[in-house]
Amino acid sequence: MKIYLTRALGAILLSVFTSFYLSCAKDTDILVDNVIDSKDETEEKNPENGTEDFVVRTVVFSPIEDAHTQDTKGYNQYVLRLEQQRRSSYVMFDLSALNGEITDIILQFTVDSDEGDGNIDIYKGQSSNWSEKELEPSNAPQKDVLLGSINTHYDLGTTQKITLNESEIFPERTTFVLNHTGSNDLAFASKEHPDRIGPKLVVTYNAVPGSEVPETNEEEEEETQEPEEEPAPDDRTFEDGFFVTTNGSPDNDGLTEATAWSIEHAFETAVAGNIIYIKAGDYGNKQLIVDNSGLEDKPIQFIGYTNTPGDIITNDQGSTFNYGDALNPNTMPLISGIVQNGEGQGDGIIANENYIEISNFQITKYDRGLITSGDYCAFKNIVITEIGDFNPSHSFPTGTSNPQLNYSGFAMSLEGNHTKVSDCFVLNAGAEGIRISLGRFQVHERNKVYSDNNINPSDYYYLITNGARSNTFRDCYIERVGNLEHEGHGLSLKVDASLNEFYDVSIKNTKIECSFSEVFDNVFERCTIEGGSDRTGLILVANGAHNNIFRECTIDNAGGITFRDWNDGFADSRDETDAGNNNQFISCVVKNGKVGINFDIWDELGAVAHNNTFTDCEFRDLDNLFFVNRPNELNRMENCIVENVTAFSASVFKNNKYTLDFQFDENTQFINNGFDKP
Repeated sequence: MKIYLTRALGAILLSVFTSFYLSCAKDTDILVDNVIDSKDETEEKNPENGTEDFVVRTVVFSPIEDAHTQDTKGYNQYVLRLEQQRRSSYVMFDLSALNGEITDIILQFTVDSDEGDGNIDIYKGQSSNWSEKELEPSNAPQKDVLLGSINTHYDLGTTQKITLNESEIFPERTTFVLNHTGSNDLAFASKEHPDRIGPKLVVTYNAVPGSEVPETNEEEEEETQEPEEEPAPDDRTFEDGFFVTTNGSPDNDGLTEATAWSIEHAFETAVAGNIIYIKAGDYGNKQLIVDNSGLEDKPIQFIGYTNTPGDIITNDQGSTFNYGDALNPNTMPLISGIVQNGEGQGDGIIANENYIEISNFQITKYDRGLITSGDYCAFKNIVITEIGDFNPSHSFPTGTSNPQLNYSGFAMSLEGNHTKVSDCFVLNAGAEGIRISLGRFQVHERNKVYSDNNINPSDYYYLITNGARSNTFRDCYIERVGNLEHEGHGLSLKVDASLNEFYDVSIKNTKIECSFSEVFDNVFERCTIEGGSDRTGLILVANGAHNNIFRECTIDNAGGITFRDWNDGFADSRDETDAGNNNQFISCVVKNGKVGINFDIWDELGAVAHNNTFTDCEFRDLDNLFFVNRPNELNRMENCIVENVTAFSASVFKNNKYTLDFQFDENTQFINNGFDKP
């Protein structure tokens, strides 16, 4: 395996390696103690005749070869990988210099890049006539006898030790085959790793008195840390980076565009600290899976570029892609799924590891575009379009009577904590545009979500749900373009979405929605809702959502502030008959619309909207101040202005089935209305 390092890194590598080797970590201390022991001889007496029979020696060996196989290929890299039924690792040690009986043997390795869990079995290989540069599944040694096992969780940076059956190991070249069974794969440092100690074999044996201590390849390993050859300065413009192009190959070194990696290989093999530069181009139908985690100070970065890395700059002004643009593989890398009968298939990018950063990328025509559950990830300038089912025969109501038949298409699904999503663009995700589920402490800035395809209009544009808490959203934009069949859930909080904050979010022709009793303590500031041609758009509070604050929000030419309840199908408290309570509207403006405050008829379950307050708000140029179509009580206006409103209230019930129970303080002003002050 060749390792290409910068000149500066190459110069200090030996010092770094030595410092790490002599660090005070518990596991490294044990290893160093064993190395020290290898210089000492412990005399043993034959209990029968009292003469010296042997001396006990402990020697630490480094591998002479190590590599792993994956699917149909072999890999000789900084790390060795294990995954059930997919990846196996092979490590060879030369023990031929040992001149005595082996009495104890321990295999050690250090987890790196990808922690995991499960069982690891260590087998003796049937042969040792292989090399790390040529290893592949077809010539890899077969398993022989089982030597030992370990079953635990493998945390990053930990050194694992497995005691092996010494009776099956002899002074010769010996291969160890490592197999994994478990739900979470892992990786550990190979002998070429620049920072961590590679595999070690700690051997204790009975040596003939006076015999020489075997030479190990410890010093040789340090030498292999140096690059076998260093590329000329002109060959690499971007240090520590690897390149990907549409004609790249996993057999290349990735160090230049001319020797670029394939895109799948880059996503599979990048490790902490790697920067992967992905050149613009049509990469076709790919499922890209990030296999390793980065570290806090060494994330794994995948950065798209047009001609030269760094030439795509958003300057935090929003996506470089605008509504009305066409996807262009000549500007950013593009992956495109397969569409069958109008339905996008499969997943585009899966990034379930930690500390992953992806920027400047286009994704289209999948069922799911980008899925991540990793923590501390960042996604910037990601463009995702036409995701899901756009089969006309599945379109409701023209093609089917089942409104859920084409609930398909998830552009971005984000479950991790401390995720940052910025300058991203989504158009026409049939089911959900950007979904935050479980995620906490995420930051979303300047993202845009649109829908204009009436075959399958987006159901949820921006959905925060399933325990998503303490997330922050700034300067995001949502638009339902035209009079689409589905009114859409523009910015929707459901099912235990609480303590989230929204600043300067703009919505056109759809709504802000807080629904269910676990939706509480969310804050919306300076958010705007503008109605479209059908004046669709509103702030909706429903199904027991409570104690949310709307401050300085504006609703223009739309449906006002609405309270609803409906049978949501839940059997627990989420289905309680409550249309929203104790929500505060502060310095909000509702104007140019059909209604100011709407106690809506939806499902007419008798749920009460109660104890909501409106302070320093303005209701101007409206057809009606209230719609009274459900129970309401103890709601209140304080220091508000009601101006140029045609009618005080209206109802769909001719007999005024529901009474308006609303309080106005003495400071609320009524100006130029079609009714007197109540």
